[in-house]
Amino acid sequence: MSAHREERRVVTALFADVVGSTPLGERLDPEELKLVLQEAVTRVIAAVEAFGGTVKDLAGDGVLALFGAPVAHEDDPERAVRAGLRIVEDITRYGREVEQAWGIEGFSVRVGVNTGLVVVGDVGAGGRVEYTALGDAMNTAARLQAAARPGSVLVAVDTQRLALHAFAWGEPAALELKGKARPFPAVEALGVSSEPATRRGMDGVEVPTVGRERELAVGASAVEAVLDGSGGVLFVTGEPGIGKTRLLAEIRSAFLAGDPARGRPRFYIGRCVSYGESLPYWPVRDLLRSWLGVVADEPELRVRVTLRRQVDALFGDDAAAVRPYLGALLGLTPDPDDAARLAELSPEALQYRTFEVVRTWAARLAADGPVAFAVEDVHWADPTSLELLRRLAADTDTEALLLLVTARPERDHGSWRLKEDVGREVPHRVREVALDALTGDAGRALLHTLVGAGTLPPDMERRILEPAEGNPFFLEEIVRSLTDAGALVPDEAGGWRFDHDVPVQIPASVEKVVLARIDRLDPVAHETLVAAAVLGRRFGLPLLEGVAPRDPEEVRAALAELQRLDLVRERRRWPEPEFRFKHALIQDAAYRTLVRDQRNQLHRKAAEWLGRRYAGREDEVAGLLAHHWLGADDEERAARHLTRAGDRARQEYALDEAIAHYRVLLPILERRGERRETALVLFKLALALHMSLRFAESNAAYQRAFERWDAPEPLPAPIGDNGGATLRIGGSFLPNDPDPRSAIAWPNIQLCMQLFDRLVEAWPERTIVPSLAERWEIADDGLRYVFHLREGLRWSDGHPLTAHDVEFGIKRVLDPEAPGSSVAIYFVLENGQDHYLRRSHDPSAIGVRALDDRTVEFRLAAPAPYFMSVMNRPDSGPQPRHAIEAAGDSWTVEQVVSGAFRVVQLCDDTVVLERRQGEAPRRGNVARVEFRRAPAQRSLAAYRRDELEVIAVRYTPRLADLMPADTPDATLGPAAWSGYLSFDHSHPDTSKLDLRRALALAVDRERLAAAMPVNMMVATGGVVPPALQGHTPDIALRFDPDLAREHLARAGPAGPLRLAVLEENRSLVAPVVESWRETLGLDVEIYDWTPVELLRFRPPWEAAPIVMTGWLPGYPDPEYYLRLLFQSDSRTNEGGFSHAPFDEVIERARQERSDRGRLELFHQADRMVVADRVGCIPLVYARSMWVVKPHVHGWWEFGKTSANFADLVVDAQRDDGP
Repeated sequence: MSAHREERRVVTALFADVVGSTPLGERLDPEELKLVLQEAVTRVIAAVEAFGGTVKDLAGDGVLALFGAPVAHEDDPERAVRAGLRIVEDITRYGREVEQAWGIEGFSVRVGVNTGLVVVGDVGAGGRVEYTALGDAMNTAARLQAAARPGSVLVAVDTQRLALHAFAWGEPAALELKGKARPFPAVEALGVSSEPATRRGMDGVEVPTVGRERELAVGASAVEAVLDGSGGVLFVTGEPGIGKTRLLAEIRSAFLAGDPARGRPRFYIGRCVSYGESLPYWPVRDLLRSWLGVVADEPELRVRVTLRRQVDALFGDDAAAVRPYLGALLGLTPDPDDAARLAELSPEALQYRTFEVVRTWAARLAADGPVAFAVEDVHWADPTSLELLRRLAADTDTEALLLLVTARPERDHGSWRLKEDVGREVPHRVREVALDALTGDAGRALLHTLVGAGTLPPDMERRILEPAEGNPFFLEEIVRSLTDAGALVPDEAGGWRFDHDVPVQIPASVEKVVLARIDRLDPVAHETLVAAAVLGRRFGLPLLEGVAPRDPEEVRAALAELQRLDLVRERRRWPEPEFRFKHALIQDAAYRTLVRDQRNQLHRKAAEWLGRRYAGREDEVAGLLAHHWLGADDEERAARHLTRAGDRARQEYALDEAIAHYRVLLPILERRGERRETALVLFKLALALHMSLRFAESNAAYQRAFERWDAPEPLPAPIGDNGGATLRIGGSFLPNDPDPRSAIAWPNIQLCMQLFDRLVEAWPERTIVPSLAERWEIADDGLRYVFHLREGLRWSDGHPLTAHDVEFGIKRVLDPEAPGSSVAIYFVLENGQDHYLRRSHDPSAIGVRALDDRTVEFRLAAPAPYFMSVMNRPDSGPQPRHAIEAAGDSWTVEQVVSGAFRVVQLCDDTVVLERRQGEAPRRGNVARVEFRRAPAQRSLAAYRRDELEVIAVRYTPRLADLMPADTPDATLGPAAWSGYLSFDHSHPDTSKLDLRRALALAVDRERLAAAMPVNMMVATGGVVPPALQGHTPDIALRFDPDLAREHLARAGPAGPLRLAVLEENRSLVAPVVESWRETLGLDVEIYDWTPVELLRFRPPWEAAPIVMTGWLPGYPDPEYYLRLLFQSDSRTNEGGFSHAPFDEVIERARQERSDRGRLELFHQADRMVVADRVGCIPLVYARSMWVVKPHVHGWWEFGKTSANFADLVVDAQRDDGP
């Protein structure tokens, strides 16, 4: 039996005792009496357990239960009172059964409920150890039970405050309880409240809007339009406290009271927070919670069940496709299948699909009737949410959706640009209300509404109205201050009367108004208020209890007082209490009253609570944790969470949020003197800015990084002829081409990366750092790059390595006489495409030029956010001009290289690399690399015998099937490889669009899924794979046999077709061919394609007009797929696909200066090539798989880049076995 932890807890104790058992005992046999009482106790226990309570003691016909131990619930007092009422109801019903059976009246129950601090834990010895609670709260609950009327629940007033709005209450009474020195206040719970509500305004009356007739008319017109079925956008702007929220409440009331043409109107609210600019989707998450009717601290299971129910009802058969994305927005832990599905998507693809799902959700809601989304305080919104709001605004053109947005007029914030963008894009849907201060008459009318006309002396009215300056919030707070000071007191008629004059110490700003009220709070209420201010505008009770410096029962009592004073309002009670400041400015003012030590302590408590609540999944709240650790002045923890928050945002392609996190992080690292980490973060920041097409800012970040960057320290012991480790790699594809110009298959590119250093180098997480170049500059327009090489660089033969070798290498790739395999990549260079296509005959016009021996300039034809990744490719780096010109095509035999390794053996079954003597020091200790060709089964056997350190799987299904699922050394990379059917567009049959469409529609992906190995997934989206930004989910044509046959009939007769495929992938195409035969009746022959042809990227069009092939990203950008594979002028467009509108979209994407606009165009291009023109048929997305021994450190891989073998460390101790 496990011991319970001893701890101090605030629990709610419930004591229930059956009454009327004495007369029953006089009439019944003892065994009958036992059965009757046992049934009664059983019903009591059932009621307790139904609300999550724990039965602590059974004493005859009495039951003592705990709510809050050993497992706490945030609403334990409410649960206890609900359980007490259930007990009374059930036993009253049972009492009637007893009366009918034996004619004995009075069989009933008394219940007492009290909340207090106790000590819980195991008490006892030997064979009898019980979980118990000790403290006065337990005795008090028993005394309340004894004082209760039969058939009633008597509750301590302190407990009543914690569940005030959930129940109907009797009149409080002061009871003389045994053991209590003073009368004890208690109240009877009469029942559950039918409409729980929170008091708002003065004396529970909501203050109406005055002086806003014009603004209300604008809102009414927007409401009328959406109720009639048209969409619209209403921006409500104004300074703090001017009445934006109040106007929104009026619009909400009018909307919900409207008579729509169809359906019923629904209104959902999302709010932004002041620290939310780096927290993606915060207001969108709030909208979803509003729709679901849940709160932020709601138990996950309840949120999950509610989400499933409502999504199923709204989406029907499509629910499973959208639920994972909505769940991710809500921060729910996904199901394993959903997690795998989401993990396959690149950050940008995930964002793209999330945007689609949210927009579809809004459209489905609007299809059932008019719907309004209100988003408050977007001047604090994160950039991702602003972009999503922009797109939702565009949807008002087609949906009965009213988008209400409130914001402060801050021109330098993205919310101002949102208003401008929406005004340009859907001007006919946009209305705006700019709230100004109330006029003098309107301000006086509002004052009279608050206190009554004639209540205040004229001089007092003047002293109130002048500092309020027409701000409704200021005015209401001033009046509240007077009531707190006793100048205004309630009268007998329910109004107010002026009691006595007081100095109206009204400050010129709302902060001083609020501080005047805060200063009059008692110590407990004050401490509670400022503790809540640390948490934000809205806060949950559990978190506040974890942060406030008082005991939870004191905090709850203080909250009741703060609600009475209308500083804090209760937002929800069930299932978990949630509160909010009446206005954000109250929170701001309270927060600023904190001295540094207090602020640090409260932020620390908040961070620690979040850490416990999200243990094991801290990345979900990394931004919040960073915010609180920053407030706690714990820079070490803040830096760690800022790094995680920035990296996570970058992985989600939330680049603006990543940039914000990195920029907050950098000063911390600088202060801590972490020079190297500062440089790395600057490189991450620069790359995020570069990917966002913010080139000037990117360049500035790079310059700062170079000032702090030092090359990594090499291992202390040099690697000599007899030193260092051997790395043995097994795989089915071995490299066979050491020439960077012609290497295109990943094994050959990886080989060249070991032989030839580049200007830059990729590190884990695709961070770009200097290599041969010591620094570089980027022009503000992103069209010019200048790289500066390190001094003293030499080739392996001792010849100087210069910038001229860089220029020579690039131009060698672009040479139309013998172009490089990836020549189309360099069409980004000025005149690069024209030179390759022989439109220009002047090599000097190509946008690469050595300015001197150590400086090379690149001039681009269009901005390229991926250009830094291109610079990591081996064909972009220097190539030994002197050796190539001297030896011609046989130059690779001489092994003139710049990298850490040279080839010492190159044959069909074995490739061996050795570390060069005299090469620049690296971090690793690998001196020899042996590639061994072996089938998957043989490689696996050799690995298990410790004859291999690594098995590299190049998208073959075989090894994945053989590898045991629990193999700890196996790692699956991201889904970065697209396997697809490529067509010969010059063939008489496959040149027909109708035939290609028929083939695409006849692919049964459910049948294909049955053939999938663990490292592959069926492709249902575009040709750009899920791991890349620019992936377009769910655009592949769905299986439709009837429509497929229609297109086949339009295509006309087709001869026998052949499909070329590598032997190891036959299992993948076999279901496709079977489906074609069954659905279309086509005669399709499978032709074996050799690995040699694959490595040379020469599809066997002469033998088969359809080829299953694949593409791996040479740099992480959709352009690598869409432009290189399908643009008419691309050399790697082997199938000859040509469609002028597609080329135009690609060219527009290349010239686009907005990162979001650019990706939108690539989504359009992917849809065009896959769904519209069927330029290819995506079949699978695959993840590379590598199996690496634990004693090999530093291995990573993404697309066509990976760790440099010279940076790997192989421990001398090869394994931990005997």
